[in-house]
Formats: sequence, C-alpha cells, structure tokens
Amino acid sequence: MERDFIKDLGYLGFTMRLKRLSDALIHSGRKLYKDLDLEIEPNMFSVFKLLEDRGSTSITEIAEAIGMAHPSVIAITNKMIAKDLIYADKDSEDSRKKVLNLTQKGRDKSTEYNAIWEIGNSAMHKELNDLNALEFLEQLEQVFEKKDFRQYLLKEMSQDMEIVQDNDLYHADFYALNIEWLKKYFYVEDYDETVLSNPKKYIVDEGGYLFYAKLNGKVVGTVALIQRDNGVYELSKMAVTDKFQGLRIGYKLMMACIDFTKKHKFNGLFLDSNTALEPAINLYRKVGFVEIPVPKDTPYERCNIRMELPLD
Repeated sequence: MERDFIKDLGYLGFTMRLKRLSDALIHSGRKLYKDLDLEIEPNMFSVFKLLEDRGSTSITEIAEAIGMAHPSVIAITNKMIAKDLIYADKDSEDSRKKVLNLTQKGRDKSTEYNAIWEIGNSAMHKELNDLNALEFLEQLEQVFEKKDFRQYLLKEMSQDMEIVQDNDLYHADFYALNIEWLKKYFYVEDYDETVLSNPKKYIVDEGGYLFYAKLNGKVVGTVALIQRDNGVYELSKMAVTDKFQGLRIGYKLMMACIDFTKKHKFNGLFLDSNTALEPAINLYRKVGFVEIPVPKDTPYERCNIRMELPLD
C-alpha cells in the first residue's frame, strides 16, 4: 500500500488532513442526500437548524452564530431561498433590516430532516465517542481562538529578524515603506518626497545613516538618522509595513538607532512627530525621550511635538 504523503508531513500536513476529512464527510453526506431525494444540502444544515431554533434571524446574526464568513452565509441562504426552504422579510422592529425565516415548506420538511440528522448524530456518537472526539475538537478550537496563527508564526519568524545599517542598498524599499506609512496616517509633503526620492543625497551624503529591518531577506521596516547641526541627529523616516505590524519592529529599529547614537557618541538625538500617533508617542516616552519646544524651522508641516533623548 502506498504511503500517505500528507501523514508523512507531520504537523505540516495537519490542516490538509482536517480539510480532506471534512471534504470526505461532506461528500458522503451529499451522496446520501441525493440517494434520499432530499432538497437540502449538507452545508445548509446549520442555517436550517438555527432558523428552526431561533426564528427570524438576520444574515449577520447567522454568520456570527455559526462562525462562518458573511459572503458564505449569503451564498448558502440564496440557495435555500431558491429551494423555497426559507424566505427573507423585513424585521418587525426595523424595516431597514432583513431577516430570514423557514417557509411553510421548510417547516413541513423539518420532521423528515431531523429524523435523518438524528440518525447521523447517533452514528457519529457510536463511532467517535470512545475517542473523546468532541472534547479534543473543543481543545483544538480553544487553542486557535486564543492566538491568531498567522500572528503566532510571524512572531516566531521575527526571532530571526535582523536590523542592518546599510547606506548603499534598499533605497527603493526605504521610499516605498515611508510613502505607504505617510499615505496611511497623513500625506506626502514636498520635503518628504524630496528626501525619500534621493536618500543618498539628502541623508547619506550629509553624514546620516539608513537602517532596515529584514525578515526572511525582505525589508519590512526602515528608519534613518539624519545629521542636523553640531553632531545632533534626527531619528526620522521610521516606517513598518502593515503586513508585519505587532512584531515590535519599530521598537527594535529605534533601539538600534539609540545604541548606534551612543556608540558613536553623537551630541544629541531628537525626533519630530505628531500627537495623533499616541502609541508611538507613548513608546518614545517609555524609552526615555522627553518633550521639548517645537522650533519654527521644523521641515514637517505635520509636526506638533518634538522630543529629545538625554544621552548623559
């Protein structure tokens, strides 16, 4: 007998095994329903039972109750309406809201459907109860409800994230990430476009430094130290792509700049920001930045707060 490749993958094949098991059960159910000449389909079961139990229910309420995406519920209920099993009506308390109910035909079919589902429930109980299948399924659901698996994997990956200081490479990433950030929170000022379009001329050649956060070889965050007057540097152009928010990348970039500043004994370090960015302002304060007056010659129109880091 040929080996099961998916099983050989171990946990890498875990979700595939769950899916193919689900697909096999649903496929078997479809065949059974067809053999019995039932109009209802297996994926309509949960909606039918919910309406039978609760009566008038909206699409949104159905989606929340059964944990299914809104578009998927719409697709299922449209098929059930076409089969005259349910109908849509205006909510008696809010005419702008549509609710679904079982039709007379649906209620008439209820006894037949429930008899079949009860047989199915008994069969599953007989086969799986000794395995404690429902308890195990509950445990699985709790594990993945407590943590976003994507976010969990990203955090694991972020352990291998590197912060690099490189004045010659990744200028296109420097531009793209900062433009993305500016468009999300503010707008691109003329000064931004000038500096970001040519960081070599306006940052590097003026004695500044560019830093990047790299994850799996991809640049996911940037920051710069821009030299101003008398060996004082501005912490600027910090941006992290939305795809990798929540991994403390901004914090790691900032700390890399602070360590770099202290190592090279710069005369000062400050940043210009906006108080609308409350989480960022709180982070700056947490690492030691203190507020100072905003000078009239700040190059940023959006700036309404300046902060400096005491280096003593």
